[in-house]
Amino acid sequence: MAPTLVFTPDGDLLVAIGAAGGSTIPTTVAQAIIHMVDDRMTVDRAIAAPRLHHNLLPDVLHAEDDALEAATAHALEARGHKLGFGSDALDPDAGEGFFDTPWGKACGVEIEPSTGWRIADCDPRAPGAGAIP
Repeated sequence: MAPTLVFTPDGDLLVAIGAAGGSTIPTTVAQAIIHMVDDRMTVDRAIAAPRLHHNLLPDVLHAEDDALEAATAHALEARGHKLGFGSDALDPDAGEGFFDTPWGKACGVEIEPSTGWRIADCDPRAPGAGAIP
């Protein structure tokens, strides 16, 4: 599940995040962290952002709708890359259960630095939700 803690440069905890989803776990967690740190997105926006995923086999770059700009997709295809698009790009036979989505199911808790409030979110791609007791 790749539970990951991200700290501020001062050593304060910024986010705790992880995911379920087999081979998509590393890309799910990494992309959410990149969106939070580099793009300064909140945890809910970072987890919901469109994703990309590539395995060694099959040799296809899977992309959710709106994950790539058209010019980028055309440039990749011109270089010989194979692309798969849409919510069923990874597994068209995926069901509707909690763990049946083909994309990683991320859950995370962000700590708002100025207030210390904890903001939790769970992936909107599949049923279920995060909870804090």
